Amino acid sequence: MTTTFYWQEQPVEAGPHETVLDALLRQGHKIPSGCRSGVCQSCLIKVEGAVPVAAQSGLSDGHIADNLALACQCRAISGLRTGPPGIHAARVLARVTDKRWLAPNIIGLRLAANLRYRPGQYVTLWRDEHTSRSYSIASHPDIQDTLEFHIRVHEQGRFSRWVAEGLKVGDLLPVQGPMGHCIYKGESSRPLLMVAMGTGLAPLFGVLQDALMQGHSGDIHLVVAAMQAREFYLTETLLELAGRYPQLKLHWVVSTTEDLAGCHLPLVRAGVEEYVTNCFPDLNGFGVYLCGAPRRVHALRRGCYIAGAAMIDIAADAFLTCDRGELVGARLAGH
Repeated sequence: MTTTFYWQEQPVEAGPHETVLDALLRQGHKIPSGCRSGVCQSCLIKVEGAVPVAAQSGLSDGHIADNLALACQCRAISGLRTGPPGIHAARVLARVTDKRWLAPNIIGLRLAANLRYRPGQYVTLWRDEHTSRSYSIASHPDIQDTLEFHIRVHEQGRFSRWVAEGLKVGDLLPVQGPMGHCIYKGESSRPLLMVAMGTGLAPLFGVLQDALMQGHSGDIHLVVAAMQAREFYLTETLLELAGRYPQLKLHWVVSTTEDLAGCHLPLVRAGVEEYVTNCFPDLNGFGVYLCGAPRRVHALRRGCYIAGAAMIDIAADAFLTCDRGELVGARLAGH
């Protein structure tokens, strides 16, 4: 049984359980989209009248007030009237100010943009009307006057390869956001555990800077995990911060079997879940931040809860896989 909704006053037939986005794309409409899971918010649409609650999950108060919805989360309901959101008003143009390699497969990108944000939030970067990716912000607005991102470059990644090979200093690209709630909570005396896996270091570097700037006095344990030693980055910056702030404790964890001789970091060879379980058996009273690949974030979240951390005190930031192996930041409810 099909239903009929309207896109710019034109009828659109949708199949059972089909979303507005799926129906529009199937019938050839050029609708921006990205993660298809409601994270990147690339597929914002305008809805007339009542908006299905699920279609506004994660949207800002301003977007909700404007009757915007996520097409990928909006089930096609008979008679629903939809249209473009005037989305360019929800984006700002950013200018590329710097681009440099942080590790063999991770590029640092800096953008100048008129954007208010909290360290640890994320934005969606747009290559064109149909190609976008969400990345966590690694910078702090009181320290840098640019937005900084850490982008893992995948061999066949449409977006990340473009950033590495096509995007140049001085180029302009639209930025949408900010979004997300993986931010420092301001409870300065409680101990914190931050586990950064791969480019999960990006949001946690912002959160870490925010905590230190706000005078956090409790111990901050930052576990930086990588598959191989060559994938660690920002090492000198983190070591310098640890030298200035005695409450910051760094843990370097690598899961590879490679020879680690000659590495200047005090590396521990272990799986990150195993390391956290063994080193932090009692997390009662801790604030916990987990950032990285979904499987590991989910496992760590469960493990930290079992170790005594309250679920409301666990901020989990998982990077969903997009097409061709690229990652798009997804924020799990955790506080």
